Amino acid sequence: MLQVGLMPRVGVNNLPFNNDFVQVIGQGMPSYDPGFNLSWQEVTDRRAQQVQDLIQTQHKQVYMQWSGGIDSTCILVAMLKNFDRNTLSRVTVCYTYDSILEYSKFYLDHILPNFKTQDLNFVPLDLAGQPNALLIDGQTADTLTMSMAPSLDINMAVRNSDLLVKDWRTDPDTLILYLSRVTGSAEFAQWYYDRVGENVKSVDVPIETYFDFMWWAGFNYDWAYQTFCQWFYLQRSSQLGFKEFSNKYLPWFCNDEYQLWSLAHVGAWVKHGRGVASFKQDAKHYCYEYTHDEWNWRYKTKVSSRGRPYLLDTTLPFAVTDDFRVLGLETDLNEILTLWPSHFKD
Repeated sequence: MLQVGLMPRVGVNNLPFNNDFVQVIGQGMPSYDPGFNLSWQEVTDRRAQQVQDLIQTQHKQVYMQWSGGIDSTCILVAMLKNFDRNTLSRVTVCYTYDSILEYSKFYLDHILPNFKTQDLNFVPLDLAGQPNALLIDGQTADTLTMSMAPSLDINMAVRNSDLLVKDWRTDPDTLILYLSRVTGSAEFAQWYYDRVGENVKSVDVPIETYFDFMWWAGFNYDWAYQTFCQWFYLQRSSQLGFKEFSNKYLPWFCNDEYQLWSLAHVGAWVKHGRGVASFKQDAKHYCYEYTHDEWNWRYKTKVSSRGRPYLLDTTLPFAVTDDFRVLGLETDLNEILTLWPSHFKD
């Protein structure tokens, strides 16, 4: 499964993994458009109108997964701003205790008065039993604004923000040294720099700074995994095949306009400023314009998503076959070994 996070969508593929998977699940990247000028606010409002049309025309009952974090809160704000009352009545906000702890004020002020709710600690989400169910979440939001390993960006922004604007081509040694310190491996740092760098040189996107370099690794290499992992982890509880699940699942941030926004907003201190609280500043400002929550705007930071019961599961699935069968180490070890790439066996 980790191989999925190492598959470039565009540019040279210099990794030992076939990336046909990207096309199989329909997650190619739109062509870079240097003239794209829509703001985050405009893209988000347009996305909300698209989703409302989908809900109304297909009579969907929506289950929105809210973690309490920046991305899922941004989605709910977009719904509150753009959905009519009839469409809002079709949305159930799914949360856990951790979600409420992360952003209690939003839960009390905006979720309870406007949405139906479902506590996932007590009532598991049942997609299979509801033909018109539509699951919405914030997958791919991270890869719009940060690297495949977000800690690389965050560490640099907090501790060495001046490095964000350095040129990765003319000053490679500093970047490689930084990567080696953060990851604990000089060998990996050089490998990462060489592989990503070769891919960057094969595309027409203006990737110039250290930040651009790390963002591109996430946006290009990790996108397909982000759109796929929700089915991968929920498959056992939902018992839905991939095609059926895809008809019931909508990752909010996974559309061409969000991607074009990300491609057009390159450069250090564009997607975020100098500090951990400025990460995802466009999404935070979008929320602030609606909630006027000064504390959340100034101090809310990027943290790992919460409220996902499968994270507590010690028997997570291990791999997916070409025909979308999920394999586990405890139940399918022999089959996994027959499929394991020979270069790993060696």
